[in-house]
Amino acid sequence: MADLEDMSCFQCEQTVKPSGCHTMGVCSKNPRIAALQDLIIYGAPLSDAPIAKIAFWMFTTLTNVNFDEQKHLNMLTEMALSITDTDFQRIFAGVQNDQYAAIRARYSPDACLKRYGADIGGLRQFGIQGAKGAFAYGDHALRLAGVLQIEDSPLLDALEAVKRILNCFCHETATIQQLLEQNLALGAQNLIITQKLDDFSRKMLGNPKLSSAKNTYRPGKCILVSGHDLADLKSLIEQCEGKGIDVYTHGEMLPAHAYPAFSGRLAGNFGTAWYRQQTEFALFPGPILLTSNCIMEPRRAYIERIYGSGPVAYEGIRTLENDKWDDLIAHALKCEGFVSQEQCDAAFAQMNTLPELTGLGFNHTQFEELKPAILEKIKSGAIKGFRFVGGCDGADRGRSVFTRAGMECPDDKIILTGGCGRFRVNNTEHGTIEGVPRLLDVGQCSDVYSAILILVSLAKALDAASVNALPIEFFVSWYEQKANIQLLTLLSLGVQNIKLGPTAPVALSQNVAGIFAERYGVSFVRD
Repeated sequence: MADLEDMSCFQCEQTVKPSGCHTMGVCSKNPRIAALQDLIIYGAPLSDAPIAKIAFWMFTTLTNVNFDEQKHLNMLTEMALSITDTDFQRIFAGVQNDQYAAIRARYSPDACLKRYGADIGGLRQFGIQGAKGAFAYGDHALRLAGVLQIEDSPLLDALEAVKRILNCFCHETATIQQLLEQNLALGAQNLIITQKLDDFSRKMLGNPKLSSAKNTYRPGKCILVSGHDLADLKSLIEQCEGKGIDVYTHGEMLPAHAYPAFSGRLAGNFGTAWYRQQTEFALFPGPILLTSNCIMEPRRAYIERIYGSGPVAYEGIRTLENDKWDDLIAHALKCEGFVSQEQCDAAFAQMNTLPELTGLGFNHTQFEELKPAILEKIKSGAIKGFRFVGGCDGADRGRSVFTRAGMECPDDKIILTGGCGRFRVNNTEHGTIEGVPRLLDVGQCSDVYSAILILVSLAKALDAASVNALPIEFFVSWYEQKANIQLLTLLSLGVQNIKLGPTAPVALSQNVAGIFAERYGVSFVRD
């Protein structure tokens, strides 16, 4: 039995206490997993392993990704072979004898705060969280690069830079100003990473087009795919062809419906945001594949039907190698699936959503096609402005501020959305402005890069001094580390006046939050 009964974790928004989770995570992470993840984080910048391996290891430490203790131990065993640091090796030797307390004392987030204080320690932790998000997007990009058989030097260089910045947060002496600069440098590297992710996604699947997705279901055998890995979705669809299996998307897979490669090959979308999965997955009558974050503790009603791929793991579920879907497909054929239209309709009735979701596919390439019409409406006064309402959603009641931001948006403004925060606004009809849809979805959370290109292009076309001169408001919901790095990416570009919520990240002390407010106009909103 490990010598550890408590933990320190405040990397996500939904913590047990305002200071974080201390006995068990809201996500169901236990003290042992928390300690092992802390050791992975501090070991990663010391490792000589290939950067792709480091990105994968760091991805597993994100909120709601990997809850399997043995898999963490296996990763650390592999990591230890590439590290010469004596402190790491000493602590890892203790882990092999179930001695975890040394990790808690040296590498836990609250140990960092005790060592450096709330301001510097908190900025280090915020940077660590951002690095996790950047590595996660890097892992997504590397996955696509592998499928496309591309070795991309700028991507690898950006990930190496993220590793160096992580080393600063974990192991180097730094002032508040230096840490602020390193956080922004991290955002700049993430811009490169997400640019590559956008490039590779479009190369593999085609340029997204304005599309809609059926949100209703039909009788038949079925598989549900959630997460972000579009390559997994593509290969699964290809292997299901001719077998009579319908493939549905869930959560952050919804934007897949806008890519030409998936046109006519998806049965529809099932469900809404990740945090409702424990209810929604119980209603789905087939196997479910989680390709990335976010997995919640599986309920008894469906745990036998859950599979993970890539970094996803939870004790009691089966993990599959990418592109090896034989067991998943066999399971789908054994399940009853939707046996009647009545069953389909009953399941849909329990979703707070519309029968069809529109406005998907507002990628920067699609914007360029629509730009003349949008500019015409802006110049005529029909379109008065834009409001972005999106990001990473969660269950906190204070998040209704984002629902209101969508519902109360003036009729002469376009609503841009993206990430799972879209489900706060896409369950209502928003109409059009002289033929231009009022609700436009830029894509997955990684597609903030596309949103940035859209705004830069729009500012240039309108002769605006910068994006900040555009008539746009930003309502950004955050939950975990991908949202953190996207915030840093926007700040690195000088984007001002972001309304972030529903709470300030725990890692940001009052003083540092004040710096963010003073320098960048960041404010915190909630209901």
